[in-house]
Amino acid sequence: MKKIYYLLILSILAGLGVKSQPPAFSCTDPHYYCSLNMVDSFFLSNSGKLDSTNNISYAKSPENAAFEDVAFILDQGDDGASCVSANDCIEDPEALVFQAFFPKWSSSWTGGYPNYASCSLPMIVLVHAGGFSDCSSKDGLDIKFMCKELAKKGFVVFDVEYRRGKISAGLNIKTATQVLAVYRAIQDVRGAIRSICALYRDNAFAGKFTIDTTKLFLGGMSAGSGAALSVAYLQTQAMVDSVSPNVSSYLGSIDPDFYYASATNYDIPAIKGFLDMWGEFPMPGTVTTPAKAATFFARNSYIVPVISFHGDDDLVTTPNSRPVNFPDSSNSYRLTSQCLSSTFTLVHNTITGANDLTMIGTLSLCDLVRNSGKRAEGYIDCNMEHGLDNDCGTCTFNSEFGTSKTNKIEVMVYMAARTAVFFQSILLGGASIPGQSTFIECENTRINYFDNTDCNSSGTVNNCKHCDSCNTNKIPTCLP
Repeated sequence: MKKIYYLLILSILAGLGVKSQPPAFSCTDPHYYCSLNMVDSFFLSNSGKLDSTNNISYAKSPENAAFEDVAFILDQGDDGASCVSANDCIEDPEALVFQAFFPKWSSSWTGGYPNYASCSLPMIVLVHAGGFSDCSSKDGLDIKFMCKELAKKGFVVFDVEYRRGKISAGLNIKTATQVLAVYRAIQDVRGAIRSICALYRDNAFAGKFTIDTTKLFLGGMSAGSGAALSVAYLQTQAMVDSVSPNVSSYLGSIDPDFYYASATNYDIPAIKGFLDMWGEFPMPGTVTTPAKAATFFARNSYIVPVISFHGDDDLVTTPNSRPVNFPDSSNSYRLTSQCLSSTFTLVHNTITGANDLTMIGTLSLCDLVRNSGKRAEGYIDCNMEHGLDNDCGTCTFNSEFGTSKTNKIEVMVYMAARTAVFFQSILLGGASIPGQSTFIECENTRINYFDNTDCNSSGTVNNCKHCDSCNTNKIPTCLP
């Protein structure tokens, strides 16, 4: 009754043009987030309210002798010759670094976001794109932009580097070098999360920001999203081994002793929510039906809510699910001795008729998460390929998720707002369905992803219901 009365008063005041005041603030009260309009940005970089760190190592010091990476000249359509001079095994702790983006607190600034100086902020770890190739980097403009946009909204965002080293062989073939690169990235993302939390406990950031390590969110773009998705939804060694046959015998466990924080002393906090930007992750090739996928998915100790963005025309990763195989024995990409004590060979699935892997994309993942009772929002652009379009002047900008935005920057701002509100709803206790949302827009009207209708269907389908509780105004819908 009190809640209804409060919302009624706010509505009356709004109608009279009177600006309502947020409720009394308390760091320990999750309803504090109800007073914030996370669609907007609080800490604008052009006003000196956003800051970042230089590269910080999360490697063990001195470097573990078992740590090694592989650098390849990528000659399968990737321009790698300019950044890698030779096939080589390297031991470089600079492969394990991250940068932090965070609101800059000043005693002279009192606007917008209350009590930032004394209250811990939620944290987001993001992993960059690049196909696991050595030319890719955490310094990519797209991932850095998303880090900054989310930091503007009151998160401390960590842009994580990881080991790579891969030669491509085809869209539906995962080579030995690629399988090893994905496994190394899983090791590093897990190690980075543990180490960031441990470094914070050890005051390595010199009080530049305060974070609540129990409010951990994770995400990534493309290959980085794939590695992070594997951390979020392949939570055990056994689950990773089932999609990375024979790898742990060469590269060790998913928690090796390469990092500032060892798995013996530090656990990975439970991940509160996930931002997936055109990624996918593997399940065993024997997973051939939604029921089998649900059974495998249920092996996780908890299910992470997800917000996901993908293109229906993506030919690199799938918005649905797809089979993937390893090269046959005659293909040189099946085996490698790079940085290994002996030749590594991929092990095919021995079950007749089964593929080696089943890749899980946005629509399949959202179904799995939603059917597990957790929140899932999946946004499919009918004309988008792999990633957002580059700005192209007079040509048509296709990857706009039904928003009518005309350039990449505007779409990423939209995605960051969607993501911040999704994470906000989880912080309000809305991880389970139906959850709560303060986002006003429900703009993608071109696909009904509830029944997996494809993008050739009628463009009049209104998916406002997929926002769970889309509001018609900016009054937050909070828990009692």
